Amino acid sequence: MITDNRIVFSSDTKPFTVNHRRVISIDYNASLIDFKATATSTGRFALGHETLICGMILEAAIRNANQKLARRTTENVDRHIPRDVRQRVWQRYGGKCVECQSDQYLEFDHVIPVAKGGSNFDNNIQLLCRRCNLKKSDHI
Repeated sequence: MITDNRIVFSSDTKPFTVNHRRVISIDYNASLIDFKATATSTGRFALGHETLICGMILEAAIRNANQKLARRTTENVDRHIPRDVRQRVWQRYGGKCVECQSDQYLEFDHVIPVAKGGSNFDNNIQLLCRRCNLKKSDHI
């Protein structure tokens, strides 16, 4: 099963979960998927006749989660940051600015601006005070 931020491998012998950000490499062909999540842990999976398509889906999900997959869009991207994302980002930074550790006039900032292809996922949102946010402007 693939979610927005993790992969869940379910089996009778050893089920496990891997965060997309921890994936180092993935290689697949018609018969096997080689999966490396850390420098020491690897996995090899055979999914029958669907191995190739599963490998493609898995690679796209990982690239999308790590913002290495360019998405073409002709529609305007919504800059609104969902409430659950704002809550997770606030907790991750402990209610303080990433740059100066201030807890005054905090704003949610897109690391990669929406206008330059950034998303509203947790890994593209940071917490900045107004001064640091204005200093950053739209520079990446």
